[in-house]
Amino acid sequence: MGARVPDEQTPSATSSSGCRPGNDIDVSGFEVADIGSTHLLADNKFAAARPHLLLVTQDGYRRQHERLGSHDFAVLCQVLSALRRRERHLANLQLRHRQRMQLAAQALAGLPRPARRRLCAVAGPAHDPATWPALPFKRFIHRFGGEFPSADALTGIYYETLLSQGERAVGYQPDEGGNKAVPHDVVLDRKWILVVPRRNAGLIGVVVNAAAMLGMV
Repeated sequence: MGARVPDEQTPSATSSSGCRPGNDIDVSGFEVADIGSTHLLADNKFAAARPHLLLVTQDGYRRQHERLGSHDFAVLCQVLSALRRRERHLANLQLRHRQRMQLAAQALAGLPRPARRRLCAVAGPAHDPATWPALPFKRFIHRFGGEFPSADALTGIYYETLLSQGERAVGYQPDEGGNKAVPHDVVLDRKWILVVPRRNAGLIGVVVNAAAMLGMV
């Protein structure tokens, strides 16, 4: 797999179905390590690349529409920093209300970074969005000036800059409790973070994935 995750612990046991209580993602036999007390790192049995990792929440009742917290970004920072630096990786997360034939539990995917020529069509290199190629979806990107930011700083960038821009772009009205995020994808690299907002979570059970848009699939 080419990755060493710091502070590895013995993965927690799953149920006989391979899923943890409340979770609908079967990782039985593919567990790699517990990451702190909040997430489990596993290999994706339906891999689109090598390695194709999954970060599954230890709380199986967390759902895809729930907003991310600083602890989520702390885990992402830990895993991305632990992967081989000579081969950069991206983290991808879909946050949306459940569609038919779609898993409900929250999980994050880790994939090798695609070739630069593919990625530039979406994520750069220009800093001015007005110069980006015309694409059939909106995206908002924040580039890190120097070192990979802390989890708290990353959380602030995500909420105060990117997610708020995405909500305005699609005219999203938050729910009364404020727990459901606008349907969107998050892609995190060690040099930038990108958000792709959606007007709808899907259409007749069909959903899209930012990993494919970035040339990872």
